[in-house]
Amino acid sequence: MSALRIGTAVIVGGFELIPIERTHLLGDIIAGAVALFAAKAPAAIVIRFGPNGWALDLDGRETPLEDLLREVPGLRERVAQDAQGS
Repeated sequence: MSALRIGTAVIVGGFELIPIERTHLLGDIIAGAVALFAAKAPAAIVIRFGPNGWALDLDGRETPLEDLLREVPGLRERVAQDAQGS
């Protein structure tokens, strides 16, 4: 199983940096034992400054923020909440 999720955001110089993480979880039963593998890796970063937002991929190229808003659970609500100043 692989999924995208919001990481822990930080604020630097008035810019909010929201990391997007990809998590992987695999499991199997081998000879009566359970084998699990879990990993977390960076996938993208959302940069917010006031009401404006951008998304960058791991190579630093701009990527459509709307794609991440659709794919990452809770990101749309998080960005909307921040834009309202809550």
